[in-house]
Amino acid sequence: MGVAFYTTRLTLEALGVDDFGTFNIISSLILLFGVVSQTLATTTQRFFAFELGTENSKGLRKVFNLAIILHILFATILLILLETGGLYFLLHGLNIPDGQGKTAFWLYQFSVCSLLLAIIQVPYNSILLAREQMDYFALFSILETIYKLVIVIFLSFCSHHRLLIYGGLLLSSSIIFTLARVIFCQFRFPECRGIEKWTLHGAREIFSYSTWNLLGQVGLISTTQGINILLNQFFGVAINAARGIAGQVGCVLDTFFSNYIQAVVPQITQRYAQCDWKAFRRLLYLSSRYSFLLLWLIGLPVLLEMEFLLKIWLYNIPAYSVIFCTLTIINSMVRALSGTLVFGILATGRIRNYYLIISAILLLNIPISYYLLHIGYGPESVMIVTVLISGLENIVRILCLYKQKLIRIDEYWQLVVTQCLRVSSLSLLLPLYLRLVLSEGIFRFLLVAGSACCGVLLTTYLLGIDKADQIKITTYLKNCDLKFFHKDYL
Repeated sequence: MGVAFYTTRLTLEALGVDDFGTFNIISSLILLFGVVSQTLATTTQRFFAFELGTENSKGLRKVFNLAIILHILFATILLILLETGGLYFLLHGLNIPDGQGKTAFWLYQFSVCSLLLAIIQVPYNSILLAREQMDYFALFSILETIYKLVIVIFLSFCSHHRLLIYGGLLLSSSIIFTLARVIFCQFRFPECRGIEKWTLHGAREIFSYSTWNLLGQVGLISTTQGINILLNQFFGVAINAARGIAGQVGCVLDTFFSNYIQAVVPQITQRYAQCDWKAFRRLLYLSSRYSFLLLWLIGLPVLLEMEFLLKIWLYNIPAYSVIFCTLTIINSMVRALSGTLVFGILATGRIRNYYLIISAILLLNIPISYYLLHIGYGPESVMIVTVLISGLENIVRILCLYKQKLIRIDEYWQLVVTQCLRVSSLSLLLPLYLRLVLSEGIFRFLLVAGSACCGVLLTTYLLGIDKADQIKITTYLKNCDLKFFHKDYL
């Protein structure tokens, strides 16, 4: 996370506010089409985990072969759409600064290639996660992050065409790490080698699942990338720079959240495939609670010291960055309360009604935000709408699982919501008091951050985890203490 934040600072310094805003708005346009990639990733991982749960190695190879074919097909269709409708909107619909048209065109082409490579590598990422090879998955992610940091450092030595060079080097990152993942999985996992005959019924099942999942992802992307385009139309690329900063903060938090739940998602799907309902519910409750508490541990000191941290982080702070970042973190925490419930719904395969409802709710974001901006509200109003809609999403997920008799609302309220409220409210008191009575500076930041982290950890141990987990933690710490003071370590 630290490398990612530092990379963002260097990128903003190297490109400047306008170029950074231009890069962000073009990325937003690409990601509107890139929703297909996320849809395919969720679908592929679900079917891989389901076959692993039933211990069907032959079926796993069939699903993998079919996934490769479908991803190539979707990549081809997406290329046609991007080079027709997407390119037309870039040239005639976006508010690009004068003199940046040619640069924006080539940056768009680089981004298109990167997106296509991201789609091609989805089956390989999914098999890594489904087989719970988190160490290798994390290694690839860390190396890719470091490579992007090297790119930005190199960029600072370039005197001309920095935005164009940045896009080209990011494309090189996509090429290198796509090849690395493909080669690794080919050697590591037998299902990635050889051909297994697949059936039309299997293809239809995966395609149907992907279609409904895509509908939900289209609604989700409207709350992020669609808002970027809307803000661009009202305020220009400068506001996109602030939105880009908030997006980086949200991306880091979402990545942290995703890396945590990726260890749980295969287990949720496998428990459903095995009809182990007690373990299925327990995984949903615990993962939802711990997801929020982990984000609260990181987010609380950042929320209280946002302005001070942005001054340290960024050389030039774009307007509205503080409020955008604050609302982005709050939105991530709201979503974390039911983030893993989504995978409980996906595990069932019965997702049509869920995505019809969730998409309708999410797509309300654009017209509501447009109306608020049209009547004169500030750009932060769209973020407030996003937070409220995320809360409504949580209610829909809970009701959907309750209707299928997979969870109980009273259990969810007691084991997730109540415990999260206890921990968050009590751990907030001391750092908030210090924030109000002390003057801004490094001394206040250290006190606020220290008291916030200690408060969250202490209240989580006392109020946020089960007795059995408390005993495990206490035993582990005692063993560590005895090991440290053992004579062999003196």
